[in-house]
Amino acid sequence: LFRSDDFHYPAEEASEKATLAVLRLVSSASGSVVVSDGKSSQRAPVGGVVFGWRVLESLPASSSHSSPVAVLETNFRRWGMLAFVTRDQDPVMLRKSVGDLAGIRQPYFNFTEADPLYFQKVMESLEDYPSQLALNLTDDGEADFPSLAATLAPQRDYVEISNANDVVKFVVTYNGRIKCASYHGDTLNGITDYEDLHAPFPNHQTVIFDPADHVMFWPRRFDHSKTGLVGGHLRIANVGSYSPAAKRGFEVVAFSPINQSAKRGTINYSPGVYIRLREESADDVGQFQYFFAANGTISRLA
Repeated sequence: LFRSDDFHYPAEEASEKATLAVLRLVSSASGSVVVSDGKSSQRAPVGGVVFGWRVLESLPASSSHSSPVAVLETNFRRWGMLAFVTRDQDPVMLRKSVGDLAGIRQPYFNFTEADPLYFQKVMESLEDYPSQLALNLTDDGEADFPSLAATLAPQRDYVEISNANDVVKFVVTYNGRIKCASYHGDTLNGITDYEDLHAPFPNHQTVIFDPADHVMFWPRRFDHSKTGLVGGHLRIANVGSYSPAAKRGFEVVAFSPINQSAKRGTINYSPGVYIRLREESADDVGQFQYFFAANGTISRLA
């Protein structure tokens, strides 16, 4: 057994975050932005780069925001950041779980290599065998989350992205598939995926979006996958998968919007999901594809 570093919140994140300058939007027009870091300014079109940030969009002032907004994104090796930059206020920063796809290194656990009877001992021990192992992994003999997590195999992460008033509830699986809970006759549909991405589902399921339909590379299994929440707590899924040998992978960001036109407490009978998909290869970081999935249909957005 071993204590690995934090896969979701890497140790280098604090020092990398400290290198990010506080940006201000100087101007925006005709699909380009001028951004300042307090010392100099740089101009770039949507899709270009300013101060190491990719320009995702330039939004004019509207009823929801009184000044123009530049939407930027930057990735470190093991995490990333979205920034909404305006003229007069500090930018709104939203952390991404996925950074560079090549930086995803999913922890692997093999408890039976050193002890073939490991799981038998876990089941049969009358003294809480895993907790005893965890105590031995800490300097002070007190169990903590990393030590306890090192004694049991982790489960794959799923993200629930629905809103309270939505009749249909959506989940994003660790391979980027988006599914919803619904009934097939009297049977509740499942959400489980096999490790083999080409295998049939174990039961009837409703899949409203499958990255496999929109990417060139879809192996039987990606070597490394990572799942998290944008902002660390928002119901916005961030999923990335990558295979180093092929040098290919994909990233998904997905969320279900709040029905702003409905009165507070009104049930939303037709919820949907906005999706951003990017496929990366050895020589191309890829372009974003945008979709909206609702009522059994998928619309590609410009």
